[in-house]
Amino acid sequence: MNFKTRLTFSSALLLSGLVLTNFSLKNNRTVYAAIVTDQKQTVKINYSGGGGVAVWNNYQAPQHVTGKYLANNTNWKSFKVATLDNQKKWYNLGGQQWIDGQYVSTNSQANNAPASDNSQYQVKETKGTAHITYSGGGGVAVWNNYDNSRKITGKYLANNTNWHYFKIATGDNKTWYNLGGNQWVDGQYITENQEYILPYTYYSQLTPTFAPSACEAASLKIAMSVKGIGNNLSVKDVIDKMPRASTPDKGFNGDPYKFAGGKFITIYPEPLAAYARSLGANAFNISGASEQALINEIKAGNPIIVACNLHMQDSSSYHVSTIVGYRPGAFLIADPYRYANELGKVFWVDMNKFMRIYNYRDKKAVVIR
Repeated sequence: MNFKTRLTFSSALLLSGLVLTNFSLKNNRTVYAAIVTDQKQTVKINYSGGGGVAVWNNYQAPQHVTGKYLANNTNWKSFKVATLDNQKKWYNLGGQQWIDGQYVSTNSQANNAPASDNSQYQVKETKGTAHITYSGGGGVAVWNNYDNSRKITGKYLANNTNWHYFKIATGDNKTWYNLGGNQWVDGQYITENQEYILPYTYYSQLTPTFAPSACEAASLKIAMSVKGIGNNLSVKDVIDKMPRASTPDKGFNGDPYKFAGGKFITIYPEPLAAYARSLGANAFNISGASEQALINEIKAGNPIIVACNLHMQDSSSYHVSTIVGYRPGAFLIADPYRYANELGKVFWVDMNKFMRIYNYRDKKAVVIR
């Protein structure tokens, strides 16, 4: 990129009312979307290795082994099934005890469960913003669960307020929204303002490797992290393997480890997409894509590398960053030209401002699907 100035700013998020968990914008591991179904059944351990099958405290990262192991040919009661979007299944044996579904055979007892209990519900882990719509007095009650065992916690949410949610439970012709922990709200009082935040890992072009002109490579590394691709490659690896050429329509046309010094150096979408494919990514040059097309890609879980301005400022140098999220009226941008521990490296940009810069940079874009 062409470096002129480096801007520093910080942001803070203040929530009032309930003590709820905010979105985390720093991800160290790929986290799959999951559907957790309450399902009572008996599972049998099928394992030919030594020792036994490990019991984990969770069904996906962050997780660790509890220290318990289950012997082959033993039977256990299971209460939940987590199905990740990569089709992998985990079985819950009560509390924070999960076993890998590849070592399990099932004998379902779901038909013996009472028709009104939470075995009839499906719980999907998803993030969004819930807007309270309520015309009664007081406020909307917060419950400790979503099934018939639920009790009011004593907390109430005022009309016209917004809250982050983390799970949705559906069943018995009702929908419940989880606001973190044992806090559930009846869906009839909620209007969704959903945010789509991809499971990215942030990478910097400044640390541990200082490469002030390598925003394209660092942005590609961020984008590939969403799909779990190139985990064995460092940012320096991605930089050093990037094709070089005398013109950006063929490859990277400068020294990524030095400031541009007023020269226009970059790599254009077509060779960048081809390079990404050589690293195992399902990458495509979608330059010219409309605003709605970009939104659709993010909703589908696909990160987008775009040409823009440094830190998305109106007057700044040519830069490349990655779109890693969407909410109505804004994109979430991961900007590699920040230090790893620096505030402002991931931020929301108003859609009108984004499109103005995107159009100015000739709508250059690469998607990883």
